[in-house]
Amino acid sequence: TLVDTPDVTVFHFASMMSGNSEADFDAAWEVNVLAQRELLESLRATGSCPRFLFTSSTATLGSEASKYGATDLTKLVPEGTYGFCKAVCELMLNEYSRRGFVDGRGLRLPVVVVRPGAPNAAATGCYSGAVREPLNGQEAVVPLPLGLEAPITSYQVAADNMVRLMDVDTERLSVDRMYMQPSLTTTLAQLYASAQKVGKERGIAVGPLVEEVDPVAARIVGGMTSQTDGSRALALGLQGDESAESVVR
Repeated sequence: TLVDTPDVTVFHFASMMSGNSEADFDAAWEVNVLAQRELLESLRATGSCPRFLFTSSTATLGSEASKYGATDLTKLVPEGTYGFCKAVCELMLNEYSRRGFVDGRGLRLPVVVVRPGAPNAAATGCYSGAVREPLNGQEAVVPLPLGLEAPITSYQVAADNMVRLMDVDTERLSVDRMYMQPSLTTTLAQLYASAQKVGKERGIAVGPLVEEVDPVAARIVGGMTSQTDGSRALALGLQGDESAESVVR
């Protein structure tokens, strides 16, 4: 069994990334949706309504949402398999919470930067690469237009908010258990400019940023919202980043 004690709290992060999800629909459905249902069923079987936190994505919203400034109540119209799977999981979280099977909480994440380690299969991974590689003196080749806007958050703030949301008293949560992570709207060019500023201050020879647009990656990221409203999360005490420069630092 996945859960061997009723006294358990679960942070569920496992997921197939956007690039791989778009390439293999069946695997994305298995990993991103069916696996979450299996986990929720295991928690349901404990009968103790354990707390469960799931991380979704602004990929659930689609590009149309950018025209209006996406809130937690904006209709989900994902334009990629990854966002579609996450949207299904959001509804699953709300239903299992409404039924009292779990005490669910969800944080809808924008692009998280600067991710440590090697680049992954996320189509948005280059927003980290535009900072990480240049500050290591390496060339960063990005598959997206340098001016393409996306909502971002630092991994430090995102991690802190996951803990904060898990600790919120159940009585303060609404029927909709999904909360938008407060985010900044920025571009690869702006992140790189911040990296150059930090590098200059620290005497680091910053590597170059090279644009080599990949049509598939550009379509995936271009199909995500660039503007979000995290006011409901802020009302619960969650936080946002101050600026692109603060994210880089």
